[in-house]
Amino acid sequence: MTKDQKNVLISLLGHVFEHFESAIFTFAGAFTASYFFSQDPHHWLGHYGAYIAISSGLFLAPFGAFIFSWIGDHFGRRPALILAYLMSIVPSMLIPLIPSYAQIGIVASLLLILVRIFQGLGGSGAFAGRIVLVGEGSPEGRNLNMGILMSLGFFGALLAIGLSYVFITYKIVSWGWKIPYFLASALGIIVLLLRRHLTESSEWIEHKKNKEALPTTKPSIPLIQCLKKFPISMFCVFCFGLCMLTPFYYSNIWIAKHIDASSSTSLLYTTLAMGLCSTTLILFFWMITYVKPEKMLALGAVAIFLTGIFLLVGLQNPFPGFHIINRLLVALATSMVVPPIMLLSHQLFPVDFRYTGFAIPFFLGQAVGNGPTPFYAELIYRHTGAIYLTSGLIFGSALILFVISFVVKSQRKFINISVVDVDPKRHKKS
Repeated sequence: MTKDQKNVLISLLGHVFEHFESAIFTFAGAFTASYFFSQDPHHWLGHYGAYIAISSGLFLAPFGAFIFSWIGDHFGRRPALILAYLMSIVPSMLIPLIPSYAQIGIVASLLLILVRIFQGLGGSGAFAGRIVLVGEGSPEGRNLNMGILMSLGFFGALLAIGLSYVFITYKIVSWGWKIPYFLASALGIIVLLLRRHLTESSEWIEHKKNKEALPTTKPSIPLIQCLKKFPISMFCVFCFGLCMLTPFYYSNIWIAKHIDASSSTSLLYTTLAMGLCSTTLILFFWMITYVKPEKMLALGAVAIFLTGIFLLVGLQNPFPGFHIINRLLVALATSMVVPPIMLLSHQLFPVDFRYTGFAIPFFLGQAVGNGPTPFYAELIYRHTGAIYLTSGLIFGSALILFVISFVVKSQRKFINISVVDVDPKRHKKS
């Protein structure tokens, strides 16, 4: 097994772990929130507590992205990934150990939010590091490896939601909802033990050698250099982070809690949606070898817009099967936009700024858009009383991604990076 293949394998396992870990609370947290938050209908935590906890995982994610991208671009992908993995394991161990709201009151809510923030710090660095490491692997297998990576991420989330569904629905034991967290901790420890097999990407090593051969220059901060040289690319990646999973979060978290018949039904629908994403992602990553990524991004944006129309009609005039069909349509549209977003985010920057150029704007967008999506929907609904107005979150995401697909096309020409093969020498020219 080559070192690139080892890197891909460890990245795949890490991706399963991280999405397994984060999905336990992200998609099942709304139904276990009574353990950590007040259920008094007149208390603000009763309305917003679960959504704040869900989105808090991304509050400091941009700061974590800044730390790990600086490490990754200065010292290598390997040390950044190992440290990020270590930070990602701790939250899974701590969340099930936090006492309930009934025991310690609002302190339980605050402790959960703090742990989720810590989770976001490590998770942002690990996610970005894996995308960069796999993207810098062998060119002939890049698209397929990236497709498998993202697919297994949804598969990890699928396992987490499926387990949560079983333990919440059947209540095998009163503390059964904690079991998925213990399993996540065990999986994280396995990934951490495999870290010794992780190696630097060949592309980064070659870049480091070329840099050392040049006359000594003053060390620079990658973020500042990115903002100076590639501001449009960073804006595009920010929009990717802002919109990529907004429809999925809206439908599978907020709509799930407000409209679905029960928590078990909702988690079952979300499990099916995750299953569809995990299978169709590989198909669309394969297709992107033959279709320009900006074209697929535009098509994906149109698909999201059409799912928004379907949702809007169904919200005003519900019909049998509406909920599950809506979830599956959103899952399909999401799996269309993820491949071009991941590949373009990686390819819009030269190797010396790649970790920074992708990680910081992407997770800033996630913190502003994706993560707080259920909170925004709840805010709109509480202030207007009109549930159909919340669908504007889907239409807004579709519009932004559609416009950005044209901006990215011109930007790729500007930085002269090929979609099919990324040549380090061309990076140097750019």
